[in-house]
Amino acid sequence: MDQKEIMEFNQYSNQLNMINSQVMNIKGMIDRIKENTDELNKTKETHGYKNMGLILVKKPKAELIKELEDNKKSLELRIKTLETQEKIVTAKIKELKAKFDAEQNNSAKQVVKAPEKKDKK
Repeated sequence: MDQKEIMEFNQYSNQLNMINSQVMNIKGMIDRIKENTDELNKTKETHGYKNMGLILVKKPKAELIKELEDNKKSLELRIKTLETQEKIVTAKIKELKAKFDAEQNNSAKQVVKAPEKKDKK
């Protein structure tokens, strides 16, 4: 494995870590959306409040739920995209690792045992 392939392997490993981190963050956001939707559905109020920076804006509950559901769908689509990227990157890592392992096996086979010397007495 040459220097270029080692760098490529490291880049793919870093990319895989970033993808996994993004997926975890998005899943956390989806969980919070579910919690907020559940709370809105439980309440008897007809309106709720949406945080808009430094102010809260009063909105109809149905509109807030729709916004949350749309946001959730968008995040779920993003997860699917990241999972596709994860599969591609994982395949590249496996390919490079297999190449590295094959080179290791070839080097081990090429190591020739030195003949044993017999003592002359």
